[in-house]
Amino acid sequence: GGSKYVGREIINLRQENGQVEAADAPIRRNIQKSCKRLSKQNERKNKSQLLDAITKHLHQKSTETREELKGLMQ
Repeated sequence: GGSKYVGREIINLRQENGQVEAADAPIRRNIQKSCKRLSKQNERKNKSQLLDAITKHLHQKSTETREELKGLMQ
């Protein structure tokens, strides 16, 4: 997402300023690896938040169902 864009902007700015060196390839790879890592971390965080929301919803439904059953059994 956004971090990939920032990495590309850094590379583009360096190229526009004529600062292209042999070291740019490893720097570019490191930036791309960092961006991928951030992307994966964000993906895991989003999945975790979704699972938390689903768990809370299921717990709420389970509680409601138990209460309904208690009412029916009385």
